[in-house]
Amino acid sequence: LGASYASGKGVPWDFLAMACQRAQRDYGEAFRWYSKAAAQDYAAAEAGLGFMYYHGYGVQQDFAEAVRWYRKAAEQGNAFAQYYLGFRYYNGQGVPRDYVQAYKWMSLAATRAAAEQHDDAVSGLDLIARNMTPEQIAEAKRLSGEWKPREAPATRPETPVRW
Repeated sequence: LGASYASGKGVPWDFLAMACQRAQRDYGEAFRWYSKAAAQDYAAAEAGLGFMYYHGYGVQQDFAEAVRWYRKAAEQGNAFAQYYLGFRYYNGQGVPRDYVQAYKWMSLAATRAAAEQHDDAVSGLDLIARNMTPEQIAEAKRLSGEWKPREAPATRPETPVRW
């Protein structure tokens, strides 16, 4: 429901449409529903809250709070959140700039992203790698290889997300 209110279309998790179209939206209601689902540790809702805080949709823009929500979802394996968390580290928004962490999260997103988002994540990896030493890339690859998702209290299917 949060995504429906955020997009104004009733189509869950179509963030690209949300960003590009000016449909009738109720961000306050979207925030309310995302918050309810996130309170139950639902990764897709946590990612939605991160997106709202990052862009200032229905809340005051707050990069640190966006990172907090992206991280909660990313730690559960949500590719959308991993992608955006990678860019927050790359740009130093809400966290100190850290190319190793940026590469780690973007790499994880690339391995989990739906086919149409995989290329975006790979492009993000290439962009991040241009700023890294070979040693930093090796460290990031080691960290992503060791990473294991945190399990949510209850198993639930994730909704595919487009960015």
